[in-house]
Amino acid sequence: MIPFPIRCRLRRATLLLFACALAFPVAVSGQTLLSSGDLLKMTSPPPDHRVAYGDGPLQFGNLRLPKGDGPFPVILFVHGGCWLSAFPIGHVGPLEQARADAGYAVWSIEYRRVGGDDRGGWPATFLDIENGADALRALARTYPLDLDRVIAAGHSAGGYFALWLAVRDRIPRES
Repeated sequence: MIPFPIRCRLRRATLLLFACALAFPVAVSGQTLLSSGDLLKMTSPPPDHRVAYGDGPLQFGNLRLPKGDGPFPVILFVHGGCWLSAFPIGHVGPLEQARADAGYAVWSIEYRRVGGDDRGGWPATFLDIENGADALRALARTYPLDLDRVIAAGHSAGGYFALWLAVRDRIPRES
């Protein structure tokens, strides 16, 4: 049995939800509006580290670290994509990098989804999210992560998972 509470002291008060953030045009520092198509055309360098949290091909996360020695506050990020396997983690690289450039370590997790991923959907998708989040404790033994300053954030379907991570210790397990 996997325990519900996230072991890195996820603070509900600092939970961020970016539900549908990339789905609508947004203003950037008074500049012209960016559409979701504009965002999808953006590029970013590869993550600093790609780390497996399980044995499956989609059980990994991208870790991006800011410049400096740390320890760094952490954004645990869950990408969206309509819950579907057609939208893998790659489309959030620019967002991951922007947050790392702003001084945050970013742990962005990939997971199995419906529509082609082996066993994607309930319960495998939730187990992937849970295991990916809980992998932060092991990552902090190798990388300068401040587990007292962790927030969960997500885009679209990932926003729902970020909220679920914040309350999973309050959801009763079925017998």
